[in-house]
Amino acid sequence: MLVLKIHNGPQAGKEIPLQEGTYIVGRSEKTDIRIVSSQVSKQHAEISIHGTRVFIKDLKSRNGTFINGLQIREEEVKPKDKITLHDIVITIKDNNSTLSTNRKTTQMPFINQGNLAVDQNQYQEALYNPSTQNENSQPQASKQLTVQEKIDHYLESVMLPGVYKLTEWLDFKWVLGMFLGVLILMVTVLSTIPAISLLKASVEKESQRRALTIAKNIALVNKSPLSQGIYSAINLSSATSEAGVIEALIIDTNGSIIAPSSKAGKHPNIPFLHSARLGGKTAIKQISSNEIGAIVPVSTYNSETGSQSVSAYSFVHYDMGSIAIDDGRTLSLYIQIFFISLIVGGVLFYFLYKLFEYPIAQVNSQLDKELRNPMGNINLKFNFSLVQKLISNINSALTRSQADESQQVMNFDRSSEINNLVQIIGFPAIGILHHNHSVAAFNDVAGEILGFSHDSLGQKIDSIGDQALRLNLKDLIDQCTINPSGLINNQLEIAGAQYDLMAQSVYGTNDIEYFIVSFIPQEESE
Repeated sequence: MLVLKIHNGPQAGKEIPLQEGTYIVGRSEKTDIRIVSSQVSKQHAEISIHGTRVFIKDLKSRNGTFINGLQIREEEVKPKDKITLHDIVITIKDNNSTLSTNRKTTQMPFINQGNLAVDQNQYQEALYNPSTQNENSQPQASKQLTVQEKIDHYLESVMLPGVYKLTEWLDFKWVLGMFLGVLILMVTVLSTIPAISLLKASVEKESQRRALTIAKNIALVNKSPLSQGIYSAINLSSATSEAGVIEALIIDTNGSIIAPSSKAGKHPNIPFLHSARLGGKTAIKQISSNEIGAIVPVSTYNSETGSQSVSAYSFVHYDMGSIAIDDGRTLSLYIQIFFISLIVGGVLFYFLYKLFEYPIAQVNSQLDKELRNPMGNINLKFNFSLVQKLISNINSALTRSQADESQQVMNFDRSSEINNLVQIIGFPAIGILHHNHSVAAFNDVAGEILGFSHDSLGQKIDSIGDQALRLNLKDLIDQCTINPSGLINNQLEIAGAQYDLMAQSVYGTNDIEYFIVSFIPQEESE
């Protein structure tokens, strides 16, 4: 029985029995043989078993399929071959018999590992012979997927297939524009949030400054009445007239309200006011999300102690809403950021699209020139490994194509052949080349009735002076081109005599090479 064995990766050591038939190998769960590796394509390769012969075919995988270090497209597998699906090594063995060894291939003695050339036999022995491995190395079977590998696997198998599908439904330009549009919206929203936070912090700081300034002013204005004990002279109108001031108070050291007189003797229910009063110092605090409290001690002369002491406190309860950002200003800020992001995103979209377009356009242009006139390999200085790999594969395909073409039958000069054919025809006859519609040969009788001379050789039929002859020949050539296997007939009067014109296409290597036109007198025809 044939057995497929996985030598490394999370499935190292796993053996899968194979029956005759075809198996799809890849990382997708829908494949016949699933390989757990983010670098293996969803449908990476196809294994076909016919009796004891095994064939493997690469299914245009992203990272390629290799046999003994050599990249292959479709190949027969020998018993000791090591098959590599990018970074996963597998072998196929038959416990009862041996695989067919009919495959003929030239193995390279060296494979390239980065910048180091390694002997292939030593490399294979070191990779697959447990005795040559480091004794301290962990068995491959115990290797667990890293976090990066798990992320890559999730992206490749879950998220990216839907993204790739977008390019099937929409033009690539629209897909790129859509992603940049999402980026612009996200940048707008995410940049608006910190901008609003900064503005709010600025408003809080300004509100605290204004509240503290108002409290200091009323303390200064009312210092004299407080020192004299003339409470009726206390004036708070300068504070209450300020925008945003909820209330302004003068309180004594016990916490009772001195002014305004309408609240005299009461104790305000503001915890911050009493805690700050006990501290005896200037203080300011955010009471709620929109309110600020500021307290300033008022020092007066104490006749008993003969020194300055705090006799009262000025307190201001301030509302930040007076200078806060309203909804209109917030919307204006949002729109400004959006348009700035839109302009930057538009410029970025242009350059990104051109960056994607440039290598494709350059490769396509060079490939078109190379197909028309083979001169060498395609060369593009674009520092992107996938683009360089694509160019390498195209150059390889061009080289093989040119080698195949060199083995084909080469075109040769058909001038002698055309001349011989018109000479052996017993009637007037001419030969006309297909590629430029010029006269290649004519016999003597044709020269006499048509007035051709040696100078007529190479003359294009469009330059023939006889209009009737010119139009008839062009019509015959057009019909022969449409129906190259048919014998095309036409009639023409020349020098008072009627002729039947018979035209036949003659093929070269790949296409029609020339036409033979005979002029048969109608008397002879009858």
